[in-house]
Amino acid sequence: MERPPPGRAQGLRYCLQGAQIFPNFGANIRSNTQKIQAMQDVSPTVGKGSILLADPFLLDPNFRRSVILVTEYDEEGVVGFVLNNPTTLKLSQAIENLTDIDVPLYLGGPVEPESLNFVHRLGDRIPESTEIGNGVFWGGDFELMIAMIRNGEVSPDDYRFFLGYAGWNSKSHLQRELDENSWFVTGMRKRYIFDDATKELWGNILRDMGGDYAMLIHAPAHPSLN
Repeated sequence: MERPPPGRAQGLRYCLQGAQIFPNFGANIRSNTQKIQAMQDVSPTVGKGSILLADPFLLDPNFRRSVILVTEYDEEGVVGFVLNNPTTLKLSQAIENLTDIDVPLYLGGPVEPESLNFVHRLGDRIPESTEIGNGVFWGGDFELMIAMIRNGEVSPDDYRFFLGYAGWNSKSHLQRELDENSWFVTGMRKRYIFDDATKELWGNILRDMGGDYAMLIHAPAHPSLN
């Protein structure tokens, strides 16, 4: 696997599917979803460094209850990484000459799954990084990153590696999905990326958002189970 150059991920071509709303999902959940839809007008606007949370009605298996960190947001498109989809693979299995680097890999999204990206909170210790915001950075000098891991100079909680990414081919494409209430938007916290337990991340963030958002934690995994 070749390391992609730092900066923009290429080939923004994957189209996320809109949410499907099921009328039998339950009166309480319907009520809270309607309130949240109205709240979207005053929610944080999406941009680089935003966190996207999938609506519980979003059935695309690539993004069911996913949490996405937006790393790039401009006229050329939107790039992000799914934070809560770990794989069973290690970096040592993905790159031949890194057999001693047992760093876990996350599936960042369905676009270009052979590409490798990483985010970290090491700042200018990793040259050529792109700051996302709030002390979180994307990419940089890959060889130096690996050397620091190998030498024990950084903690495993300081970085995450991703195979593939989530992408929208324009800001307006993502905005349409936001208008359809397929995603909720909130601000980034470092612990969402590096510290929180992966399996509980979607629910933990909704709980942090509070109010009617927190009620959605109790939505069944599939509407037919209501």
